[in-house]
Amino acid sequence: MKRTDLLTLRRLRRDRGGVAAIEFALIAPLLIAIFLGLIEASNYVYGNQKAESAAANVLNIINQQSQPSLDDLQRIASIVPEVALPVKIGGADYRVIYTAIQREKPGRVTDVFTDPYVLWQESYGNAGLGNSALSYVPRGSKEQNKLKPGDLQGLTFTAGDQVIAVEIYMRYQPTIQTGFTPNYDKAMYYMNFSRPRKGSFSISPREKSESLPGTG
Repeated sequence: MKRTDLLTLRRLRRDRGGVAAIEFALIAPLLIAIFLGLIEASNYVYGNQKAESAAANVLNIINQQSQPSLDDLQRIASIVPEVALPVKIGGADYRVIYTAIQREKPGRVTDVFTDPYVLWQESYGNAGLGNSALSYVPRGSKEQNKLKPGDLQGLTFTAGDQVIAVEIYMRYQPTIQTGFTPNYDKAMYYMNFSRPRKGSFSISPREKSESLPGTG
């Protein structure tokens, strides 16, 4: 091998000018994927906040009603996509569950059921997103619909009280799917509850709707 060839090889061996560019080209896709995943994770957290806001808004409206009908409940539930903006959800991407719970006040009647129980429950939207955390047997007995300890997350429930619970399921549609985005298999969920503002709901919306003229 000629002396000039040996010198050239030595110079090439010492020249590391393109190493940084090669290293960056190898690591850049990973960095971009992580960056996009962080953005999507932030959007997912924001979506959870929107689910919480939707539950609060629906609960606020239902508590201003006096004996709402099934149509009233459906109209109130339909505000969820608007409240969720700028997170876009379609009709199959959310579910609203209303539950009225009461605890009867002991009186002269000896058969008063003193434990809190579900009085009625109605839901709207995609039932496949999830079930209510408050079990309810339609047309079941008060004993069958009795609340379990901790169902209302420590809310003090005195005799004669009624509470309206609103549960929201909302499916988040990711903008970008990478290996670093959260698991979106489960819908976002939030429950909120409070006492009604205009007295108690003495009958269920279904009973009210069935009693209206032309609905029988």
